[in-house]
Amino acid sequence: MPGNLLLIIMKSRILPNSRMLALQLQEKKKKRLAGLTVTIPLLFILVAIYRWLVLGLNPMVLVAFGISYLFTALGLELGYHRYFSHKAFKTSKFMDGLLAILGSTGAQGPVFFWATFHRKHHVHADVVGDPHSPVAPHSEDDEHGDLLHAHIGWFLHTPLQNFGSNIKDLRKLSHLKFINKHYLIWVVLGLVLLTLIIALIFQITELKALIDLLFWTGFVRIFAAQNVVWAINSLCHKIGQRSFRSGDNSRNLPLLSLLMWGAGWHNKHHAFPVSASMKLKWYQFDPGLWLLRLMSLTGLVWDLRIPEKTQIASKSIKK
Repeated sequence: MPGNLLLIIMKSRILPNSRMLALQLQEKKKKRLAGLTVTIPLLFILVAIYRWLVLGLNPMVLVAFGISYLFTALGLELGYHRYFSHKAFKTSKFMDGLLAILGSTGAQGPVFFWATFHRKHHVHADVVGDPHSPVAPHSEDDEHGDLLHAHIGWFLHTPLQNFGSNIKDLRKLSHLKFINKHYLIWVVLGLVLLTLIIALIFQITELKALIDLLFWTGFVRIFAAQNVVWAINSLCHKIGQRSFRSGDNSRNLPLLSLLMWGAGWHNKHHAFPVSASMKLKWYQFDPGLWLLRLMSLTGLVWDLRIPEKTQIASKSIKK
């Protein structure tokens, strides 16, 4: 009996310490990976611009960049955001796997990482506990919020404590576990395989053009998608117009809707987080909703969640 009691006491001390050590190692690994994710695309975009200015650029490379960016943004906005974070519609196992892989090519973290922090953002929007609010304090030294932290600092420094506790629904799915675990493979495939596919489509064979293609459809694409999404985190809680009572400082920036499949209608999104639609007026640009409606006609997605007119009216800010 005394021996068993001693063993229990030792385990009670060793296990928490081992968990803490494991968490510290995860934190270090996460910070290194986040640092590389931010700095490598930045370095390559500087080289890409220098090559353009000095050596010129095949116009088809810019076309290819635009196409590759649209697919990455689609994976991030319709996949990581509207589907995995908010379940704004339903789809098949194949389609949600494809959306998870497309989102992964944006190099903004694995699908579990992205969804857990975005759900946390909505629970604590613009108050203490929000991972990336530009108006709420995120540390004892920060009394009024920090725009730089909201844009990029959170990605580098947010701790992993209680990570994944709010995404149990996603962690039950074995195919998502596989995609999440092999996140870096999808990032690399997005760099290499995408370049090769576009080179074949546009029949680009010249070595200089192939290098430019890798830079623009790879690293410049990642840099652009990162900063558009992070601008929604930061700028859309600092500047812009408000149409709804949402309990936070979320705002609309139409320009960002042009760049991220409609995600710039951020105040509307915070008022109705689970909505598959980011727009209300006919003139508001939400190509993500257009694509979802088209996909619903073919049976690729279904059960799009759209707020009722009475719900919309109840939260509208009368002017």
